[in-house]
Amino acid sequence: MTQVTPRKDIVRVEPRRRSPTSAQLHGQACIDRHGTKLPLVAAGLFFTRSGSSRLSWAVVACAEHTGAGR
Repeated sequence: MTQVTPRKDIVRVEPRRRSPTSAQLHGQACIDRHGTKLPLVAAGLFFTRSGSSRLSWAVVACAEHTGAGR
Protein backbone atom coordinates (compact mmCIF):
# COMPACT_ATOMS: atom_id res chain seq x y z
CA MET A 1 0.00 0.00 0.00
CA THR A 2 1.24 3.47 -0.84
CA GLN A 3 1.80 5.82 2.07
CA VAL A 4 1.25 9.49 1.32
CA THR A 5 2.12 12.56 3.33
CA PRO A 6 -0.10 15.42 2.10
CA ARG A 7 1.62 18.62 1.08
CA LYS A 8 0.74 21.43 3.46
CA ASP A 9 0.33 23.98 0.65
CA ILE A 10 -2.49 22.02 -1.02
CA VAL A 11 -5.48 21.35 1.18
CA ARG A 12 -8.16 20.27 -1.26
CA VAL A 13 -8.11 18.81 -4.75
CA GLU A 14 -10.92 18.32 -7.24
CA PRO A 15 -10.86 15.69 -9.97
CA ARG A 16 -11.70 17.17 -13.36
CA ARG A 17 -14.51 14.86 -14.33
CA ARG A 18 -16.44 12.25 -12.39
CA SER A 19 -16.20 10.90 -8.87
CA PRO A 20 -12.77 9.54 -7.96
CA THR A 21 -12.11 5.82 -8.31
CA SER A 22 -11.08 3.57 -5.45
CA ALA A 23 -7.51 3.54 -6.84
CA GLN A 24 -7.43 7.36 -6.76
CA LEU A 25 -8.75 7.53 -3.20
CA HIS A 26 -6.21 4.95 -2.05
CA GLY A 27 -3.21 6.75 -3.59
CA GLN A 28 -2.65 4.28 -6.42
CA ALA A 29 -3.57 6.57 -9.34
CA CYS A 30 -3.34 10.26 -10.23
CA ILE A 31 -6.31 12.17 -8.80
CA ASP A 32 -6.52 14.30 -11.95
CA ARG A 33 -6.51 11.78 -14.81
CA HIS A 34 -6.42 8.23 -13.34
CA GLY A 35 -2.87 7.60 -14.59
CA THR A 36 -0.45 5.37 -12.70
CA LYS A 37 2.77 6.64 -14.31
CA LEU A 38 5.42 6.93 -11.62
CA PRO A 39 6.40 8.87 -9.69
CA LEU A 40 3.13 9.70 -8.00
CA VAL A 41 3.53 12.44 -5.42
CA ALA A 42 1.35 13.70 -2.59
CA ALA A 43 -1.24 16.13 -3.97
CA GLY A 44 -3.34 17.01 -0.94
CA LEU A 45 -6.67 15.87 0.42
CA PHE A 46 -9.94 14.88 -1.22
CA PHE A 47 -13.07 14.96 0.94
CA THR A 48 -16.04 12.61 0.74
CA ARG A 49 -19.11 12.07 2.90
CA SER A 50 -20.31 8.91 4.58
CA GLY A 51 -23.65 9.62 6.20
CA SER A 52 -23.06 12.62 8.42
CA SER A 53 -19.30 12.06 8.61
CA ARG A 54 -16.72 13.78 6.43
CA LEU A 55 -13.83 11.58 5.33
CA SER A 56 -10.49 12.87 4.07
CA TRP A 57 -8.32 10.94 1.66
CA ALA A 58 -4.64 11.66 1.05
CA VAL A 59 -4.38 11.57 -2.74
CA VAL A 60 -1.52 11.58 -5.25
CA ALA A 61 -0.85 13.08 -8.67
CA CYS A 62 1.61 12.36 -11.46
CA ALA A 63 4.41 14.83 -12.25
CA GLU A 64 2.43 16.25 -15.18
CA HIS A 65 -0.44 17.30 -12.93
CA THR A 66 1.68 18.69 -10.09
CA GLY A 67 3.65 21.02 -12.35
CA ALA A 68 6.87 19.03 -11.92
CA GLY A 69 6.57 17.56 -15.41
CA ARG A 70 6.33 20.91 -17.20
